[in-house]
Amino acid sequence: MMNIASKTRLTSFTVLMACASIAYAEKSIPSSFPNLKTYTMAQSSPESYSPPQQISYDPAISKIINKRIDVEFNSQGIGGIEITRILVTKIDRNKSDRHYIDFDPGASNDPTFAIIPEEGETVIGTIDADHLVIPGNGFIYSLSRTNKHFLERRKFFIQDNKVIESKQPYLYVGLDTKAKIDFALHSSITGGEVIASIRKGDKIFVLLNEGNNYLVRSTFGLLGWIEIQPGSQESTVIEGIYYAGD
Repeated sequence: MMNIASKTRLTSFTVLMACASIAYAEKSIPSSFPNLKTYTMAQSSPESYSPPQQISYDPAISKIINKRIDVEFNSQGIGGIEITRILVTKIDRNKSDRHYIDFDPGASNDPTFAIIPEEGETVIGTIDADHLVIPGNGFIYSLSRTNKHFLERRKFFIQDNKVIESKQPYLYVGLDTKAKIDFALHSSITGGEVIASIRKGDKIFVLLNEGNNYLVRSTFGLLGWIEIQPGSQESTVIEGIYYAGD
């Protein structure tokens, strides 16, 4: 059983990491999407340690609705308990099609956005995210830190009435941090030769991610891969790689 001191340390860590994630996410909205407004969802709990869920949208092609709706989305993996219809918008400003964006905070802090055509009322896709960016250029962008090991940035589009992710070769991490233990960087994801030896306390920069593998740059500028197996909430290998979730 976790004692009071351990609970206090875990809570303090969670609050600190959530605050860092919020600042991290705010800096991550690209300047290439000017003139967007941002709507912030009400926190499901005043004690929530997660980043606030938000949607950035073009007000010229969007309308805020902010209305609770009674809909079951279980077949799409969304709870249907506290679903709010946030807005209706054009994904592509050059087309007439409009879509509703519904939000479900999840039964246990699992934020999900559902995309629904204005004509049809059928969910065509869901995106697990803390922040959606809908600039009107035909794509939906997401930033996700809740239930992730780092801030993930993804891109989606609609094709054949389905929400499809634009697959990236790697996910960008962009974390300026330090090593918590000694470890080696290898020439490939599967291993290979040792490119650099990192010592506990060394400053490092985490560039990319693929699954459990991270591409890391040493202070000298050498690049190599390290595998970090998921385990406890906080990584024992690299500071700042931690699971923000249940």
